[in-house]
Amino acid sequence: MTDVFRHIISRIKNAPIESVPFPHLVISEIFPAEFYPRLLNAIPKSDNFVPAKYPGTGFGKVKSAERNSSGLVFPDMSGLPLLGELQAFLRGDEFCRALLDKFSIPEGIPREKYRYFTNGVTDFTSVFDLQIDRRGYEILPHADVESKIVTFQFYLVSDDSLKEFGTLFCRTKNGQAARRSLAYQTLGGIAENCAKLLSGWPTNFWYGLERTTLGTEMGFGDSKNWYPWRFFDVVASAPALPNFFMAFAPNDRSYHAVRMNIPPTSEGRKVIRGFIRSGSNQRNFISINPNDAETNSQLQRIRH
Repeated sequence: MTDVFRHIISRIKNAPIESVPFPHLVISEIFPAEFYPRLLNAIPKSDNFVPAKYPGTGFGKVKSAERNSSGLVFPDMSGLPLLGELQAFLRGDEFCRALLDKFSIPEGIPREKYRYFTNGVTDFTSVFDLQIDRRGYEILPHADVESKIVTFQFYLVSDDSLKEFGTLFCRTKNGQAARRSLAYQTLGGIAENCAKLLSGWPTNFWYGLERTTLGTEMGFGDSKNWYPWRFFDVVASAPALPNFFMAFAPNDRSYHAVRMNIPPTSEGRKVIRGFIRSGSNQRNFISINPNDAETNSQLQRIRH
């Protein structure tokens, strides 16, 4: 695997940083061409994944069963051939520093992130999961939280059938930071207070409200940092093609999104999605149990 990892580092180091609409990388053949089919074969079948309500799952006009299984996660790659070694590499300093160094130049890192690079990045954690995004997965335009220094994603698809369902890079129509109207902000505050007062109501009710058009317009729950599509133009993308990779350094204008209105017959989009965040570099990772409320609560917190 050493040659594979050297290939990844080389591809990152030699890739140009695209500037529109914000600094980002889109890299083809992130793995050696001869290795990629072996990697796909090493990914467990989808029935070995577990359903998880991670951010973005449960959107759209999908059936109840689809809503509850629109996101699948493989709990732990450490014991798998190839994937276990890849997991260790993605957690390690060499991969993290390749991305951190790449975006540390003025053209790559947003000004508000300069403090992370003053004396070299020393306090960070690489957080990621092997996931299958299925029908009903959607992330509205958002910029990512400040603690994420670099966001990254490997597309692990076998053909080009999901090409258009990659990451969309967006820009606001007015060129300003996205902002809800005062009326919707007020309505969102009322909804949040109602949720606290009616905490005994089924969680699926609030979960569903967050993912309605009204919920996203007023910024309720998960949708607080996501904005309606009507605010944005899509100006670039990272296509969901075999052996592709994308990364960027989040800032207040790094609006990105995905819309997985794929056919119900599609198995979904396999990815390794994660980020390098500021904070302890002790490698503490979460194994996901779909029936464990505390585990899923931790997962939500670490992603936001």
